[in-house]
Amino acid sequence: MSNTGHISFRNYFKPLVLYMVGMAIAQAGSTLVLNGSFEDSVSSTTNLPLIIAASVFMLLILLLTIYIKHWSKKIIKNTTYVMILLLAVSTLLLGQEWSKEGSVSVISHQACLFICLASSCWCIIYWLRQMAHISRLAAFIFAFGTIILFELLMFVFTQLPIQLRFNLYAVLAAAQAFLIILIKNRDALSDVLPYASDGFFGFVKNNISSRAFLTTIAIGLFFVVIPLGMARGYYENLGFQFTLQTSIAYLIAAIALSSVWIILAYKEKESAYSTLFWIVTQITIALAITSYAIFSEFVAFGAILTMLATVFIWGFIWFTTVAFINYGWRDPFYYAVAGWLVMITPQTFGHLSVNLIFMQSDNQAFILELMSLLLLVSSQIFFVRLFKTTTPKDETPAYKKEKVPIQTLMGLNATADLPAEHMRSRIEEKAKAIGEIYFLTEREVSVLSLFALGYTQKKVAQELFLSTETVHTYIKRVYKKTNFHSRNDILDFMQENL
Repeated sequence: MSNTGHISFRNYFKPLVLYMVGMAIAQAGSTLVLNGSFEDSVSSTTNLPLIIAASVFMLLILLLTIYIKHWSKKIIKNTTYVMILLLAVSTLLLGQEWSKEGSVSVISHQACLFICLASSCWCIIYWLRQMAHISRLAAFIFAFGTIILFELLMFVFTQLPIQLRFNLYAVLAAAQAFLIILIKNRDALSDVLPYASDGFFGFVKNNISSRAFLTTIAIGLFFVVIPLGMARGYYENLGFQFTLQTSIAYLIAAIALSSVWIILAYKEKESAYSTLFWIVTQITIALAITSYAIFSEFVAFGAILTMLATVFIWGFIWFTTVAFINYGWRDPFYYAVAGWLVMITPQTFGHLSVNLIFMQSDNQAFILELMSLLLLVSSQIFFVRLFKTTTPKDETPAYKKEKVPIQTLMGLNATADLPAEHMRSRIEEKAKAIGEIYFLTEREVSVLSLFALGYTQKKVAQELFLSTETVHTYIKRVYKKTNFHSRNDILDFMQENL
């Protein structure tokens, strides 16, 4: 089934803009802290104690999510407002500390950095969580559209005086609260865009294979980020710093290539969601390593390629996180936190490994060979698992098999692996149950069932031979009777209570 259907690119892009702006602001806060307290926008993750503290914070959220199973919307909303306030205040405090030129204690400074990083990470999780029940195209536009906005924002920050960076970011951080209020007054994304009823990964045509492939993607991402982190540490240890010219070149390349990915996805290039992305990303990292080896006096080219591979990975991790949210049974917080850890942990490990090698011997040839070997290993891990995923083994339905431990860990266990016809039947049964609870008419139940399956209002109208206006009226009636406010509310109620 076509993912775009009759929805124009503009109609996909417009509802996502506010979410992309919020996500870009939140990611900018995390990046600015990790890259040296707002002093260098294109450096690498070197503050190991801060990374460890942030990772512990994210793990606590992960464990809390496992314990409580499902976060209430009230807790999420109130906590997010608190985190936005902490992010803005901690940024202003960091600016004041910088203006005092070293007279502030190390403990106070590190505490501000941690609060800023932790609160920005929470905001990242919040924005990712809003992507539940959308289609793969909407998820892809969100991920790589955010990359474009993020890179523009970071470029502006690098050109500003440090004090102005702090003040401007504090204002932008606070602006996330206004974005949330604006979004609240709009129709939910799940009401205006189709959700992931047709799969997330090009050639993977059913939910069973998609979950296995999603596991492969997660493992592949973890291993490919290690050589990527080493490549970033390599140019940093050589003393390279991005100038205005190299920053502009990188910005243009990042925007252009992110736009190409979005266009390919919109034009139904199936492999853009899977194998093509992996091939291009690994070629980019390989070219960066080759450039370091051949053009040792011109590090800029390799550094730009390394950063391009980094943004590719970030965008794809966000897209994959949304895929997990749509396929998994755990709360979206679980997958958003895991995505952050998958990017930061191996990247930091790779970067610190290069630091240690440079400290011991400065053997650049060995580092380049090691990066090449790890890149080769990561590609083999991905494609071997991909081959196993796409090779049919038997005809036993996956939902009747035993759970796969690693998929269970990732929140993709077999309880959700029902064929499409079974899923439709279950949704219809749950829609009838809601109808009995809230005294819905037969027609309202029919509309509710199709709407919960991910149909747009136009598609529901075509299916039931009604006008779009009539379907809209039925949905509003259902909302009024049930006190639901979006398709997300419907699906959450079905999952939690039926």
